[in-house]
Amino acid sequence: MNKKQKDILNTAKELFWKHGVSRITMEEISSKANVSKMTLYKYYSNKKELALSVLKSEMGKSMKKFRNIINSDIPFEEKLEQMFRLKMEGTTDISREFLSDIYQNPELGLHTFVEEKAAEATELFKAFLEDSQKEGLIRQDLKISFVVHYMNEMIQMVNNEKLLEDYNNPQELIMEMMRFMFYGLLPRK
Repeated sequence: MNKKQKDILNTAKELFWKHGVSRITMEEISSKANVSKMTLYKYYSNKKELALSVLKSEMGKSMKKFRNIINSDIPFEEKLEQMFRLKMEGTTDISREFLSDIYQNPELGLHTFVEEKAAEATELFKAFLEDSQKEGLIRQDLKISFVVHYMNEMIQMVNNEKLLEDYNNPQELIMEMMRFMFYGLLPRK
């Protein structure tokens, strides 16, 4: 990937994350990336293709980091902490408009890709939890299927406008759900 293409992807990410896909034009992206419209269209025939490329790039980086955390030699608690940070990092600056474009704008076709990547991450996370449970790092009486189901429900909760009203941004809600999942309702001792 050359510098111009990287500039386009970085600019598109910045604008999509802030304003969503629907509100941004290819002209705005080319202008802010300091490339001609002709150059932009040379790499991406339309905004949908560009948005998908941005998601592929960002989710690919996240999956690589996720695998590195799982395969690292650090203690279990540190792995969980790094997973929290990775989740926060991956959602930093994502606007409600962008989430809405992913989950509620079928013309863009982003939802299918995000769901596929989420399924891949879920399988990785499930295997990690199962291995951790076998090692005695997770309660034996806890069903891993419940944890995975709860994770999927968390995705739906992020799209709940009523729930989001109680938070400054979606990231706060995501982190609260993650803390609740791992630490429960009772105070930590």
